[in-house]
Amino acid sequence: MFKVLLDKNYEVELKDDSKITIIKERHQYEDIIMFVLQFTKEHKLLVSNIDLLLDKQNYWEAVHIFTLKADETAKELVSKLCKKFDEQFLLKLFEIDKEYYVEYNLRRICVLNAIEPYKTFTLYDFISPIKHNVSDSLTIYLLPYFIEIIHLYADLYNPATAASWESVYEDVKKIEIHVDKEIEHFLTMSKEDILVEMSSSGGMARGAPSQHNMVKEAKCSKRECGKKNVANIKGLVRDFIKDEHYILCSEFDGEGPIELISANIDKDFELLSNFLLKFISYGISYKKKTLYLPKEFQMEKYNFYLEMPTKLQAKKHFLTIYNNMSYELINYFEKNGFKYADPITQLRFSYLSIWSSIISQKTHGLHYDKFIQFIKTKKEQLKELRKKIDIYELKKNYAGTYIAASVGKKLLMPTTTTKSSFYCHDFQP
Repeated sequence: MFKVLLDKNYEVELKDDSKITIIKERHQYEDIIMFVLQFTKEHKLLVSNIDLLLDKQNYWEAVHIFTLKADETAKELVSKLCKKFDEQFLLKLFEIDKEYYVEYNLRRICVLNAIEPYKTFTLYDFISPIKHNVSDSLTIYLLPYFIEIIHLYADLYNPATAASWESVYEDVKKIEIHVDKEIEHFLTMSKEDILVEMSSSGGMARGAPSQHNMVKEAKCSKRECGKKNVANIKGLVRDFIKDEHYILCSEFDGEGPIELISANIDKDFELLSNFLLKFISYGISYKKKTLYLPKEFQMEKYNFYLEMPTKLQAKKHFLTIYNNMSYELINYFEKNGFKYADPITQLRFSYLSIWSSIISQKTHGLHYDKFIQFIKTKKEQLKELRKKIDIYELKKNYAGTYIAASVGKKLLMPTTTTKSSFYCHDFQP
């Protein structure tokens, strides 16, 4: 019987029929969705929607919104929805990452996420949005291509989403056309123009610390081995990670810091500092850095620095570690004793590095020449890595532990924390 059904494309017909039913059901809430989109326009909020970026939107599953003031914005939105329609709207809060869900008739209407603010910067200062006309009278602003492609590549190496890799890869190739244009835009701009474009209403910040400082110092041994420059230290780091569990984010050697994927930052720091202090006579520190990457709450980034013994106590950034393996399965290959992420994963972290450099250029005013050289180097790396993508290749080596985002959120919750629910009338004046 099943063979007959397959021969007659019953599965395909069933999916097509279900799509029609789904679209019809979603259109029942079109007035509410349009009201929410109008709200995002009035409050200058950002919306994530890859289908709109690619001009293939048929209906709204839910409106995914990003804002600096998620709590205040979510309560105002629900209050206005109640006044406009009826009082059956429900606001749910997930406390760990300040994620808000607006529901109506057991149907999720929108999701609001908080973006951590930086000093006096506005939301548009460091995340340049894409303008999109929903209609002649309604314009919204979408998350840029750079952010969306980072998340698409995460789906492209996630075993749980393997069934959709073909469609995701098609979207990736379309978005990369726009990403390449943005990269070329930076490379063809004059120094004066790029500094003006990178400046913000918040001003060019200089060396402001992250809000999430986690700095430890490794006191040095008394044995003096002379000063080691960053290149020497990077060589020692490579000796440390050889034949170990660490995965390199890139197979290309460059002038920038080494980038690794690992699972336990505290253990990494302890082991690395104990190793390096055999060869150096100064301190080591690390600091948690904000990614400014909406839709990403699990991955964390840590920069490692040499505390140079100078009058200015200069810090030299020599290593970056991402904690990705604590919740994702990373496919890798081995070469000369080192583990390298597969090309798809390397591409994700290459885009993440470019995004981080753009944000740092805006907030801290990095050296222009170094910034341009970095972008040029990454451009060539992207070109080479794209040639190596094979979504059909059998994955042979996986490291890490896969934890779905929804499960990961629950694991992060303290035992005393529960999901809080509020009805709209609680917020009405």
